[in-house]
Amino acid sequence: MTGSSRYTKESFAKFKEAYNKAAKRAEDATVEELQRLLEELQTAQKGLKGNSVKVTSLKAPTGVRAVVKSAGVEITFSKVANASSYEIYRKTANKAAQKIATVKTAYYLDKNAPRGQKLTYTVVALSNLPSYKKSVASLGVSVTVPVKKETLKAVAGLKAVSKSAGVEITFSKVANASSYEIYRVAGKKAAQKIATVTDAAYLDKSAPGGKKLTYTVVALSNNPSYIKSVSSSGVSLTLPKAVSNLKVKAVSGGVKISFKKVKGAKSYTIYRSSKKNGVYKKVKTLKSKKSSYIDKKAKKGKNYYKVIAKKGKAYSPSSKVKKVKLKK
Repeated sequence: MTGSSRYTKESFAKFKEAYNKAAKRAEDATVEELQRLLEELQTAQKGLKGNSVKVTSLKAPTGVRAVVKSAGVEITFSKVANASSYEIYRKTANKAAQKIATVKTAYYLDKNAPRGQKLTYTVVALSNLPSYKKSVASLGVSVTVPVKKETLKAVAGLKAVSKSAGVEITFSKVANASSYEIYRVAGKKAAQKIATVTDAAYLDKSAPGGKKLTYTVVALSNNPSYIKSVSSSGVSLTLPKAVSNLKVKAVSGGVKISFKKVKGAKSYTIYRSSKKNGVYKKVKTLKSKKSSYIDKKAKKGKNYYKVIAKKGKAYSPSSKVKKVKLKK
């Protein structure tokens, strides 16, 4: 509580009258008249009487609440006696408290509350009465407005093409997606996630033959504002069954490769490598009537073979790898 000097209403009215009178007469006054007007003003000023007014701080607002609503953050609090308005302040994690509104009621809706970070609200009471000064800030209340999530668009343009190395999956990228989940349904089995990729392409090297394969893709984002898309429309194809009963044997002049034919296959391609998990090079493509071949270019030492069948535009999975050793 502090004291401050304020003029009484009556004494200030007399001074104001003298001032207005002097101002009006001063326009055409001589030097002597101006001197007299100044003396009259000084006399009127001495007649100003003061009184002591006690100024009290308003009580700080209590019962402050901050509740997240669909339209923003709703701020409510208890009214303060003798207060005529209230200042609302908001503090974020990286910024000092900022005044965001001045209201006359004990309610405010913060429609611009930032999402995804801690927000702390305080309230200060003010009065238009000269005997009161603004309160200190209320105790702070904190809330976090959840990030508004948007569903990514579904992947479009999905294609599945049979290649000798597997099934090549391609699709169009989705805005704001950071990765993609590839799913495969084989026959009557449930969908199985086979890969998560960042590019809009994937080679399924483990695709089984003899079953209808259906592929779908789901887009994901590492941005918390987005949730993964629904599954794309599926694309299907069926690969020929893998070549079975593959046999390799060292014979005079090279290596004999033989295998069991695949129903409906139009050709068979034989591949060779010097390492089981190495790079395989094409040795020979046989027409559908043939199921054996002598590799006369096989090198001395270990040789690994596999065979892939082709039916129409579709390639079978690789046969099991077989090894043969040619004497040096």
